[in-house]
Amino acid sequence: MCSLAFASTNTHDHRYGCMMKRMVATWRSYWSAVPNTTRPLAPFGVVTIAPSGSEGADWHMSAFRWAQTANYGLLPNVAMPNTFVAQAYDLNDPWAGVNDDPFAKQSVCSNNSSIPYSCTWTNKGTMTPLPCCECGPDMASPMCVWDPSQWNRALSPLAPLVRNSTATPQFMGSLHPRLKYPVGRRLALGLVATAYGGSNTVTGPTISGCTFDNASHTILIHFNKTLLKSDAVVITRTQTPIPPLPPNSTPKPTRPGPVQDSSLMHVCTGNATDCSCLSWLAAPRGSSGLWVCEIPAESALPRPPQATRGDIWAEVPITLVDGATIGIDTISLNVSTGGVHAVKFGWSFSAGTCCIDLASNTGLAPCIPGSCGVMTRDSLLPVNPFFASVVNGKCKCPAPQVCDETNTQ
Repeated sequence: MCSLAFASTNTHDHRYGCMMKRMVATWRSYWSAVPNTTRPLAPFGVVTIAPSGSEGADWHMSAFRWAQTANYGLLPNVAMPNTFVAQAYDLNDPWAGVNDDPFAKQSVCSNNSSIPYSCTWTNKGTMTPLPCCECGPDMASPMCVWDPSQWNRALSPLAPLVRNSTATPQFMGSLHPRLKYPVGRRLALGLVATAYGGSNTVTGPTISGCTFDNASHTILIHFNKTLLKSDAVVITRTQTPIPPLPPNSTPKPTRPGPVQDSSLMHVCTGNATDCSCLSWLAAPRGSSGLWVCEIPAESALPRPPQATRGDIWAEVPITLVDGATIGIDTISLNVSTGGVHAVKFGWSFSAGTCCIDLASNTGLAPCIPGSCGVMTRDSLLPVNPFFASVVNGKCKCPAPQVCDETNTQ
């Protein structure tokens, strides 16, 4: 039986995490019902939900993706054996701005009549179109950000398709990734490693633990070396926090700076209990203006609604220490409220896009897919998103996921 009670939050038999493993088992039972056809444990690939379409999850998207792995944070695992995952949290729709609030619709520099307000500025609130942003067919205007040389090599060949939004039509809106190639590529890599004797890793970098040195203001994130095999972790894009813009800056950014919450590396200070919350619910019915921790990481019981959130998440710069370790610099964080309590990557409480470039004052380019920037060197698979509390200087992931440095080899 799948448990839907909050008391089972920290087990894999909870809500979608339970239903996911049951779904895989059910499909396999149907496929193998006729003897000598399909193996009972046939390889099974899972694509996590992209940030372009919330599918009703909204602020729960990251916890939803985690649940797609039966709450283990990676595939395969003991609950879902012989499976593999194609992460899509970094495959935001290149033209996601057209689906956001009116302030963000200005991000579209493409003459596409099928998209409302395409290639126009828009007065926020009034939806009145203003003159076209005039990027031109070759994106040559200095107002336009377009540098495919920054993309990772698995996705740079798609630059023309991303530029031409009419050549990559949507199906069911932005619910699923518009670009299917990177999804298919990641599924293929997982399948080869799982079922065809491939030597590459079956999954992206997976957190195995962390250490926090308060004296040096440094967190070291360690990734599972066994899962990496002969591959290594690399940083493929810089992740510089975006400073605030002047109030009357022109052109307007596609989203206000600095970026408060994205799929980049974040560290939490403030209230330790609030920092351990995996998913927040804003203004629930009957509790207008209040916050509810829908999925607490450290407690099996829900908390009552509260007027404010005491978690303070901030972007932090990262460096590559070695092929299985990333360093986080926390010196700029305000730790006067209790210190460092949690770290997350690819785990957003809002839209969760990697496109920090769109917050710049020239943010008129499409979202660069695969731009979160931390992945495997050879197979170019992104980090499996993670959320970990920092307890006594070490990471602690919500059960059943384990990231306490007992499995770094």
